[in-house]
Order: sequence, then structure tokens, then C-alpha cells
Amino acid sequence: MGSSQWAVVSGQWAVDSIQKLVLLSEYMKTSELIRLKRKLFSENWKISLSAADELAYLNTKDAISILIEGLKSENNFFRNASALAIRDSNNNLAFNELWNRIIVLGPHEERNINLCYGNGRLQSFPLKNA
Repeated sequence: MGSSQWAVVSGQWAVDSIQKLVLLSEYMKTSELIRLKRKLFSENWKISLSAADELAYLNTKDAISILIEGLKSENNFFRNASALAIRDSNNNLAFNELWNRIIVLGPHEERNINLCYGNGRLQSFPLKNA
């Protein structure tokens, strides 16, 4: 085998190896998102909140989609963990989903909380005399 043939074979091996690494990386990202989604929908508040924080830290389209799914839940654990994480992510794309969910729930679901969007982030604080 000549040196040019060896270079072609080595080059193809490198391309194949890179493609395998990319596939492995995508698989690992998907596996991590699946793991975090399961944790988000845990019945344990600390686990749910921890997963929501990790998803917010990732702040990717897929991670925020999972948080938005949690935000749409009827379960307060999932909804509140997701809302807190979305707030902390400073992801403006998720703001409309968060705002819409607050409007849909109305005053009977969330009490004594006021939300304010300013300076590029959503902030919440208790209402006085509510």
C-alpha cells in the first residue's frame, strides 16, 4: 500500500471515528435529557427541583422544551419547579409560555405572588396584605 493510499485509508478512518463520536455525543445528550425529564416528574420535590435546575443550566432548546412541558402540568411540584427554573434560565423564549400558564391558572391556583419582568429577567416576590 502506497503512502497516498495509506493517507486515504487513515483519513477515512478519522472521518468514521469522528462520526461515531458525534453519534455517541448525541446519544449521551439524549440519555441525559431523558434522565432529567424523569427526575423532573418525580414525586420528590428536591429531586424535581434539582432536575429543573440542571435543565435550566443546560438552557438548550430541548431542555427548555422539557421545562415547558413541566410548566403545563397540572401537578404543582412539576409546574413550580419548571417555573422557577425557567425564571432562572433567563431564556426569553420561555417567558411567553410561563406568562401564558400564569394567566391560564388565574388567581385561584397561585396566591400571594407577584411577577415582574424587567432588566431582562422575570422576578417574583410576595404580595403584601394578600
